[in-house]
Amino acid sequence: MAGILSEKMIKGLSEDALDSSLNNQADNITSWLEKNLENFSSVKQTIEATNPDEEELQEPAIQIGNLLRIGKTPITDQYLVDTFLLD
Repeated sequence: MAGILSEKMIKGLSEDALDSSLNNQADNITSWLEKNLENFSSVKQTIEATNPDEEELQEPAIQIGNLLRIGKTPITDQYLVDTFLLD
């Protein structure tokens, strides 16, 4: 009798641990996806704000601290006023 109770207890604890692990992984994946969507949205907004030509779009984006520069757009005080800082 004690062996059956112990077996059920171990099985229950194992299932609980697995459920918890699956939920944690799902939360981590959701968080990662949301962060990526925010980053893509920021890049899209920067591209739209700077209106680069085709040549500039082929150049890599450069991130300096919280700033994202696309192409050769200079980062000046006025540029910052006219556009935005990334969060």
